[in-house]
Amino acid sequence: MIKKNFKKNGYDYKLIKQSQREKDKIIAIYEQLDHLQDAKIVAYEVMAIKFITIKKDKPRYNLKVGDEEIRYPSNNDWGTYGWTYKDLNKAEYKYSLLISQQSPEGIE
Repeated sequence: MIKKNFKKNGYDYKLIKQSQREKDKIIAIYEQLDHLQDAKIVAYEVMAIKFITIKKDKPRYNLKVGDEEIRYPSNNDWGTYGWTYKDLNKAEYKYSLLISQQSPEGIE
């Protein structure tokens, strides 16, 4: 399903919580770790991870029409599909808000 660990923008990310899939998305919290500082937790990121149905073959990615692609928020999506918090309690609060809303603002 979604990645438990990945690297992006010079940080390591570790999944600590995820929702059940609802329609075409999962809400998740990742720890953002600085591998240059002995994997110190520097932030928590809440993400709305979308599942997109492929409408045109993408041979480069080995995807065909009808396959699902998992789409993490890009840097440009931050503030709409992704949020960064220094405090886990604040990240948990945002996560809870997104889970409790039928159609969270910015998430369709």
